[in-house]
Amino acid sequence: MNGRFFGLLKASTVFLAATLLVQAFTAGLLLSGEGGSSVHHATGPFVTVAMVVQFVAALLVWRVGRGSARYPAVSAILLMLIGVQFVVGGDLACRMG
Repeated sequence: MNGRFFGLLKASTVFLAATLLVQAFTAGLLLSGEGGSSVHHATGPFVTVAMVVQFVAALLVWRVGRGSARYPAVSAILLMLIGVQFVVGGDLACRMG
């Protein structure tokens, strides 16, 4: 396998994990009433960007780098799960406020 895009995939996965951790932390602040709402909403777009970059990197590893098809498959599943989380979180925010 050509490692040209594998480094990008690893870096984007770390970036995605970091953004998801920040979202989890700020969601806790939001639910505890400690003013995490603005930070949680401000960091949401970073999760979207990180997920798109990670998915594109997985596609590049698979198609250009001749890597395993598992990478984009797992990324697609993760993209769907994060989308579900956005919908559920948005619905919860509407019900709370």
